[in-house]
Amino acid sequence: MRGPSSKVLELRKVLSLIITRLRERERPPSVFAQLASDADKKPATRVDVMVASIKDAIRPVNSPKPDTHLASENEHEDIAGGYTTDETLGLMTQLRDTLLMARKHGWELLPSK
Repeated sequence: MRGPSSKVLELRKVLSLIITRLRERERPPSVFAQLASDADKKPATRVDVMVASIKDAIRPVNSPKPDTHLASENEHEDIAGGYTTDETLGLMTQLRDTLLMARKHGWELLPSK
């Protein structure tokens, strides 16, 4: 019985590297840590909630309208503490592409026993 071709062996090495990088990537902050920090904050009163909801609607006549798209991106960064999913997305895309290439060529990267 013939062993796997050199292309399959190289693709297995690439697959191993991608999985290792996925395992060692930066992880998101714990959900429980966020809940604990939210619990430590002062509870909002009804007036606080009302003021926050209409804050952007009330502004001077000549004042420019705030850029809501930019504001929402900044809020997302503040909530996540600077963590982004870009690295994970890139690695998952590489993983998908590697597996699709192997499937297209009919190569068995993960042989069944």
